[in-house]
Amino acid sequence: MAERAVQSIKQLLKKAKHDKRDPYLALLDYRNTPQGDAGSPAQRLMGRRPKTLLPTVPSLLKPKLPKNVKKHLKQQQNNQKNHFDQHAKPLLPLKPGDKVRVKIAHRHWDQGEVIRQTKDPRSYIVRVKGVNLRRNRRVIRKTNETFVENYDFGESVPLEQENNPEVNEDPVPQVDHLELVVVVDD
Repeated sequence: MAERAVQSIKQLLKKAKHDKRDPYLALLDYRNTPQGDAGSPAQRLMGRRPKTLLPTVPSLLKPKLPKNVKKHLKQQQNNQKNHFDQHAKPLLPLKPGDKVRVKIAHRHWDQGEVIRQTKDPRSYIVRVKGVNLRRNRRVIRKTNETFVENYDFGESVPLEQENNPEVNEDPVPQVDHLELVVVVDD
């Protein structure tokens, strides 16, 4: 919402500069333009419509005390909540040991495991690549995948053996090292 307002004002100032008009008059007109049921930004601030170059009925320039502001605000918030809730669904709680995918810093989804839920709502401690991370439930997705953790195979091993003489007869990979991680809850 704020980004859109900044974009509108930048565009307004560019047009005023291009037309060689006063940018302050353009801003005044923008501030006097009603936005939704609450009126214009200037009207909300001053309780009346400011005088502009456009002809205005004198009764509109007189201050009006707002009535039922809290009721109107509550109604607006309820409308926004109802609109949001149309497509929202509650996320199911996770249990310790659940295999999950975790979104890390706007990148890809890494595999992990739920360690425990924190005291904060919708917050979990998740082990990802040997590191415990605290993440919100929104960026955690439960998965039915089975993960092979902390193994170094050296080479990739085909999942299915074909009749290929070049493929090693022993499909069991040689493990260079195995890292064992023990988590103790207090």
